[in-house]
Amino acid sequence: MCDAEAAALLDEYMAALPEILDRHTAIHRDLEGLLRPWKEDALVGAVWKNRAPGLEQCYPAYVNVIEKLKKHIQDCEKKFPKFRAHLALTQMAPEYGRQHLKDLLVRPVQRLASVDVLLTDIRKATDESNPDRVELTLAKEKVQGVLTLLNSEKQAAEVVEMLTHIEDAPEELVTTTTGGGSGLGKYLSHIECTELAKRQFHEQGSTLCLFLFTNKLEVAKRRYDPRQPGTPQSGKQLPLKHIELIPLMRIKRIVDVRDDEQIHGAFLLSFFFPNDTQEVSYKFACTLEFQAEKKKKRDFLMQLKAQVQAVDMNAVPDLLCEMSAAEASVKTTEPSSTPLEKVSKLTRSLSRRISSIGNHSSQKLKRAVSTAFISGSKKGRKDADNFDDEIRPKRLF
Repeated sequence: MCDAEAAALLDEYMAALPEILDRHTAIHRDLEGLLRPWKEDALVGAVWKNRAPGLEQCYPAYVNVIEKLKKHIQDCEKKFPKFRAHLALTQMAPEYGRQHLKDLLVRPVQRLASVDVLLTDIRKATDESNPDRVELTLAKEKVQGVLTLLNSEKQAAEVVEMLTHIEDAPEELVTTTTGGGSGLGKYLSHIECTELAKRQFHEQGSTLCLFLFTNKLEVAKRRYDPRQPGTPQSGKQLPLKHIELIPLMRIKRIVDVRDDEQIHGAFLLSFFFPNDTQEVSYKFACTLEFQAEKKKKRDFLMQLKAQVQAVDMNAVPDLLCEMSAAEASVKTTEPSSTPLEKVSKLTRSLSRRISSIGNHSSQKLKRAVSTAFISGSKKGRKDADNFDDEIRPKRLF
């Protein structure tokens, strides 16, 4: 159905599924054992509590490759007609519920989230005097711990994917994404923001991604497609372009700007670069996605503070402080003249100009057609009158 290379890659991506099946089969067997015979003091929660560590071992490996697996299946469908026909045939089987293989691949993770809900419902229906109530509480905590681990693993995989799409990435960044050792250290967090002033990393209004590692801060610019303002750059160009990789020791002050009517998600970072004689302060505002949850900005700044203090023994105690917009000299966080708006305005201007040219030409064409029609009609009437004169019998008297 597909060649050996594609089949081997499918096997690699699906390698964790048999172990997940074995773990859930064992849980099913344990639960069935409680039903024969059923007793009110049966410990349902103990089953999940004892089996949760096994789930914690097998799920992360699968979650990390599930998106790659779905994309590989999609590519195989396009490349191998027999593979596509086989999937279409098996999809019709009743046991698959008429669902595509890509949809079925996420079911194990979805089922684990459903278990958390079921344990909550069972606990509510269990009397407090029943010993299973305590076990259900512990089981719920264990399952939630597995889900939290999966979320963090998924986010880490997404970040690695982002880092691999940075153009002109330094060697340190490349070795980090491929699992090799580097001076960057471990990835901790990232934030997307807009530059609020000129002559900073790029230009006012540019969207930047700040990636925090234990030793350095990677600054990358997000590209956008001029044909569709507001959307990431598509095509051959990578969505991110490397700007600078900054040692955390260069960060001398972090300012969290309080929100007000015109200021949303703003913060300042003060740097001391080798060629400068004094500190320079760069102003940023979180993008709308990060503004939606104020905790994201605060968490990022807190992590940044902790790492700067960890690598710089001379860092000031009040490295992170809070200021009003006036104190921080931030007038607004509205992207009034971003590159996207410039492109959008240019597009609208060109559209109106082309439209006006088209209307003007259309009016000229209409006038020309109307003139031709009128002159043609007059000539037609004159020719008709001459024709009538020729065929009309002449009076003899």
